[in-house]
Amino acid sequence: METLKQVLAFPLFLTVVWLAWVLGRQAGVDAVARLLAGLTLVAAALWMVGRWRASTESGKRAATIVALVLAVAGCVFAWPANRTADAVADEVSGPWKRWSPDALASARAEGRAVFVDFTAAWCVTCQVNKRLVLESDTLRARFEERNVVRLRADWTNQDAQITAALRDLGRIGVPVYAVYAAGSKGAPTLLPELLTQERVLRAIDEAAPPS
Repeated sequence: METLKQVLAFPLFLTVVWLAWVLGRQAGVDAVARLLAGLTLVAAALWMVGRWRASTESGKRAATIVALVLAVAGCVFAWPANRTADAVADEVSGPWKRWSPDALASARAEGRAVFVDFTAAWCVTCQVNKRLVLESDTLRARFEERNVVRLRADWTNQDAQITAALRDLGRIGVPVYAVYAAGSKGAPTLLPELLTQERVLRAIDEAAPPS
C-alpha cells in the first residue's frame, strides 16, 4: 500500500503540470513562475515539518511556526494575479483565425462555408478533439480543398461575446463546433462534443459541396 500510495502521486504531479499550463494560457508566463515559486515555499514548509518532527519541543514549535509562515506565503504568492487583457489561452495561428462576430459575418457574406471551434485551454475534450481530429492532415486538406473558413473562439477567460454566441446556439459550455453552410444565412449545424474525422468530413461536404 505504501508503494501504491507513492505511485499514485505521479498522476497528481501530472495534473499540476496540466493546471500550470492552463494558468499560463490564461494569465501568462509570469503567473506560472509565481505558482512554481509558491509551490516551492510550500514544499520547504513541509520539509521543515518532517525534518524537525523528532526534535525537542521548542525546536518543533519553532519549526512549525516557520513552516506555517512559509506555507501561507507560498499560497498567497502562488495565487494568480488579475488576468491580463492580452493573455491568449489557445493558439490561433496558421489557417485558423480568431473568431469574432465581424469575422463570422464577413466570411458568410463572401458565400464561404465556416467552421467555428468554440474551445478553452482547460477543456480536456477540446484539446483531444483539436489534436486528434481538427489538426489531422486529412481534415486540413479537406478544409483547404473546399475553401472553408476556420475560426477559433477561445473561451478560456470567459469572453463575453463568446458567451453570448454560445447562448444563441443554445449551449452554456464548450466544446461546441458550429458549421455554417456556404451561401446560407440560416442557423449552423452543431456537431457532437466528441468528434471523429468521418463526422467532420461529412459536415464539410454538406456545408461546402464540391463544385
